Amino acid sequence: MPALLRGFEALASLEPLHRNRICRVGKATARGARDGGLAAFLVGLVSSVLSAIFSYCYYAFINPAFSEIIFQDSAAKLEASGISGDRLDKIEAMNRTFMTPAWETIFGFGASLVFALLIALILAAFLKRPAPPELQS
Repeated sequence: MPALLRGFEALASLEPLHRNRICRVGKATARGARDGGLAAFLVGLVSSVLSAIFSYCYYAFINPAFSEIIFQDSAAKLEASGISGDRLDKIEAMNRTFMTPAWETIFGFGASLVFALLIALILAAFLKRPAPPELQS
């Protein structure tokens, strides 16, 4: 997640350079909300894909027992809360279905993509401004 935020900071730091003509990034930076939001979302998308690849490798190869540790901890907490045995078995079956490396990676990818979209929308709201006359098409 910190890498994603650093990417957004890098995008935001290009704007003053472009405005002062120190760094000419091109028309994409000057169009405001639409292109700024798109660039931020693409940074988030790349970050989400890289995170999903690492996540799958972690759950499948580096620490395959991680899901079992989390499952045992949640089962102990459920037993301590007083849930009946039949209901606990149903919850256990559901947890085991969705605590595989593939499902955990899919859920993580989806959550980070939604977060990236929210950050991109917020960034687009801040970058909303009219394009300079020389760059209007």
